This record gives sequence, structure tokens and C-alpha cells, in this order.
Amino acid sequence: MIQRGGNVVAMKVDDTKGATLMPIVSQLVESGATTYTDEANIYHKLSENGYEHLFVNHSQREYVRANDIHTNRIEGFWAHFKRVIFSTNHCVSKDYVQRYIDEQTYRWNTRKWSASQRFEDMFKKAAKSFDYTDVLSLSSVVSIERFYAQRAKYYSMWKEQYKVA
Repeated sequence: MIQRGGNVVAMKVDDTKGATLMPIVSQLVESGATTYTDEANIYHKLSENGYEHLFVNHSQREYVRANDIHTNRIEGFWAHFKRVIFSTNHCVSKDYVQRYIDEQTYRWNTRKWSASQRFEDMFKKAAKSFDYTDVLSLSSVVSIERFYAQRAKYYSMWKEQYKVA
């Protein structure tokens, strides 16, 4: 999603069914707001849920209606995202796709900032005290329990090898 004149909010979803998307929309989009989409059937529920729903019919080669009904901004974001993946990373694991989305969302939302503004923002976010377990807790791949088990195993082997009490 992208707010006109605002920021992108993007996330990995399990599917594109109305039952999956409507709770996300209702959480992030103010009730009664005007929404702009393509002609996909799942978006017809927007009107039923209290949103003004305007759309373009891409299957009829309609990309802009009445000069301001379009989906160009969000399509531009996803086109940019795909170019980054296919040109730089080539492919992305399902385990990490949300992290790539988050990175490109941040880049998109700060694209008009100077390099020093972006650096200052990232520095403020990173200038916290982290230990390794904090980093692991953010990981969807390595569990903290597994980390502690591996660490305990390593230390017991080390104690045995060096005869430490």
C-alpha cells in the first residue's frame, strides 16, 4: 500500500485472498478513505467495508482514469523492488523476503532524503546496545534455544579439553 504523497507499507502475505488482505487494510487504512486499485475481484470488498473504491481496469488497457485514478505509485515501488531482486540478488529465500521488502520500503520512503539525513536516521536506529541474543531474536532462521544449546555444548567441550572446572 502507498498513501498518496506519503509512505509505502509493504509486507509478505500468505495469499491475496480477501480474508487475508481486508484485516490488513482495515488496520492500516482509515475508514472512509478513498482507495485506488486495479480491477481484481478481491478489492470489491473495499466498498462493502466502508471505503470509497476507485479502480482502473488493466485488462482493458486502462491505466489512468480521470487524470488521478491510477495505481502507478505502488506499481512503481514493486517494479523497483523486482529490479533490485533480479539484478542484484537474483533470487530471495522465503525466509528472508520480508527483510528485503523492509529494506526497499525504507529506501523508497527516504528516497528524497540526503545521504546525511539517511545516515543520521540509520545511526540513531543502530545506536543501541545489542548483544548476540538480541540479534538472534530478530532472526527467523536461528532460534535462541538452538543458540543456547550450541553454546552450552561448545563450552562443555572446551572445559573438558582444557580441564577447566
